[in-house]
Amino acid sequence: MVLYVGGTELSAGKLLNLVQNDTTGQTGVTSESFTAGNLSASITPSSSNSGILVIANFRTHTYQSSGASCMHMTAIYRQINSGGYSLIYPASPNISTGFSEADSNEKSCYNQMCYAFKDAPGTTNQVDYKIYLRRNTSSSGTANFGGSSQQQTMTLLEIAGAG
Repeated sequence: MVLYVGGTELSAGKLLNLVQNDTTGQTGVTSESFTAGNLSASITPSSSNSGILVIANFRTHTYQSSGASCMHMTAIYRQINSGGYSLIYPASPNISTGFSEADSNEKSCYNQMCYAFKDAPGTTNQVDYKIYLRRNTSSSGTANFGGSSQQQTMTLLEIAGAG
C-alpha cells in the first residue's frame, strides 16, 4: 500500500509481530485508586523504532445495591522491562462510565469498551500492557471488569518504523 501526503509518497509500515491474549473472569473494584484488571498482553519489539498498535476489547459492569450512583474509569497502563506499571492511555483518564439516578433501588449497568491507540515505547525490551479500573470518587457500589464468562481481548501489533 502506498499513501500520498502533500505529493510525497509514504509507504505503510510492515507488520512485524502480532500478540493476542484472550481471557475471561471478573475483577471487582471498590477502590478509588486505579486497580489492575485481569486483561494484559506482552510484546518484545524487534526494533526501538517500531510502533505498537494496542487494541483492547472488554466489558465493564457497575453495580449498586442501594445507592444512587456507581461510576468508574478505565485506563491502560504499561511497563517496560518489568520496571513497574504507569498510565499510558488515555493521557487523562477522567471520563466516567456508569450511572447516576435519583432513586436508591438496586441497579446494574454494562458497557462494552474498546481502546485502540499507537504507542511508541522506544525499546527492544519486553513491553507489558494491562487494563486498570477505578471507582469514581463521587459514587459508591462496585465497578467490575469483565465477567465470569465474558471474553476480553488485547491485541498488540508491532509495526516497523511507526515509532
